[in-house]
Amino acid sequence: MILQPNTVGIYLISLSGEIDSVQHSLDSLSPAEQQRAALITPPRARRRFELARFYLRQLLGERLDMAPSAVPISIGLNGKPELALDHARFPCHFSLSHSGGWVAIAISSEPVGVDLETRCPSTWKGIARRFFTPSEQQWLETADDQQNAFVAAWTMKEAAVKLYGDRLLTGLRAFQIQKKGWVGGEFSAQRALIAASTWCFPRNLWLSATVFREQAVNNTLYSVFEKTAAEDWLINERELNQYLMVRSCASEQD
Repeated sequence: MILQPNTVGIYLISLSGEIDSVQHSLDSLSPAEQQRAALITPPRARRRFELARFYLRQLLGERLDMAPSAVPISIGLNGKPELALDHARFPCHFSLSHSGGWVAIAISSEPVGVDLETRCPSTWKGIARRFFTPSEQQWLETADDQQNAFVAAWTMKEAAVKLYGDRLLTGLRAFQIQKKGWVGGEFSAQRALIAASTWCFPRNLWLSATVFREQAVNNTLYSVFEKTAAEDWLINERELNQYLMVRSCASEQD
């Protein structure tokens, strides 16, 4: 099934075969993006940054009916890239993440956060002790595959940070995975509810996306579209897991 590139969803792209191609991609980047790319010393890392921004501008251009080079991307609070547009007139939001040779781009009519990881760090147990809540650590300890559970939880927490535009290190402690699924449960009015979806792909690839709970209609979030050819996007039928997350007002002041 081929999808149009202006469809709301998450776009998953492998950059491995394109490191030495798409030379024209630089033409669509802004001067600020080109300057930032020039500061990235490893050539492959620099090329991946350029390609990620190239595809982001292509997708946003399709959505907004603009030339990719004309899409006004600015840096907002805490370094979060965002569209410098009136969202009432142009209801378009995005989130971008890249890891290894992959990039994930979420396009939505509402605020969204996305995170992508391609490996589990060797220090994952120490990271969990530092950034996971006691209940999350207990959940991790009882998981059948603890490393897989860790990366899934980590990507959900990072996606929640991106949804809010928080600072990463303080924001990771502010969000807690509350329960599996989005339906039911009693929560204090002092907490903000976040719907999270997470996928584990068979290529050491973990992907999570978050939206505010009221945006998650009929228990669905977004489809994942994977780039298969120059102009084709195929829907990925990989099974997802859904979780409800909370953010306390006290944490917002950290």
